[in-house]
Amino acid sequence: MEARKKTKTPPAGTKKLSKSAKQPPKKENDPKKALEEELKSLIPRLDEEGLTFLIQQAQVHLYNMQVDELNKTMMRTAPREKAADSSEKAKKNSQELRIEASNDKSSFYLVHSNHWIMLTDEEMIQLVKIASARGVTNAEKTEALYRWLERERTDIFGEIPIEDENDEILLNLIRLIKKTFALRYK
Repeated sequence: MEARKKTKTPPAGTKKLSKSAKQPPKKENDPKKALEEELKSLIPRLDEEGLTFLIQQAQVHLYNMQVDELNKTMMRTAPREKAADSSEKAKKNSQELRIEASNDKSSFYLVHSNHWIMLTDEEMIQLVKIASARGVTNAEKTEALYRWLERERTDIFGEIPIEDENDEILLNLIRLIKKTFALRYK
């Protein structure tokens, strides 16, 4: 008599599952999973101080991730019109001029488009004289200012885009100088 092996057969209408179907498929080369496993293997070897440090670092990192996500969300939801308005303002501000005095008032800064150009007090006096000249048209003042810059401070042309003696920037600079400084005549 021959011994037969007994095999279990599934009930009618069901399919036999393979071993791979019973277990969820493993992701190969999952870097996060590998890091988690490495961290788990290190935990038993750490003392209390080391574990406290890791927890604090993890909390800081989670907080930073939240801040980054909030910043990204804010950037995505910012209205496009605001960006257009700010670019218009930036363009306008790049053409604006201002004069700042140093703390000790021994020098001045001509500020244009985030370029700070230092002028001595003697140079500023010369610019004030040109801008405040009596009996001279604005066209003559802008030409005189352009010539003075050509002669004394050619470096300013590299910082401020002045094309010629008729440039609007020169007229704005003359107005600014007159508004900022008063030349007293005797």
